[in-house]
Amino acid sequence: MIKMSNRRRQQVRVIPQFEITKKPDYSYIFATGIFGGIDPNGARIIFYLDRLDPEMKRDQPGRMQTRQVNRELQVEVNMSPVGYKSMMLWMQNNVQQYEERFGEIISRPRETQEEPDLRHIS
Repeated sequence: MIKMSNRRRQQVRVIPQFEITKKPDYSYIFATGIFGGIDPNGARIIFYLDRLDPEMKRDQPGRMQTRQVNRELQVEVNMSPVGYKSMMLWMQNNVQQYEERFGEIISRPRETQEEPDLRHIS
């Protein structure tokens, strides 16, 4: 809303107050990854959590290996292309501030590593 001041004849912007509320079923999730996309009709992001499903190695008692990875979809967020870009810029700014403070975040996949030999630990 814009009001005209009687004294100075200049525009004064009135900024509305914001109130933060949480819906009753507000929840917290942890995600290991996202996927989605954007088109002229909207944008969507699906957050997922990868859970390892281990099994015991039969030939080496006490050792485990990953049998499969269960990718569990956590939540889908739909928004306008403008909101999607706004979120990208906000995230980009936060990553930049983080890296300036703590160093570069390495985003490439880690090399496959050998499992540690834990037979000597009792």
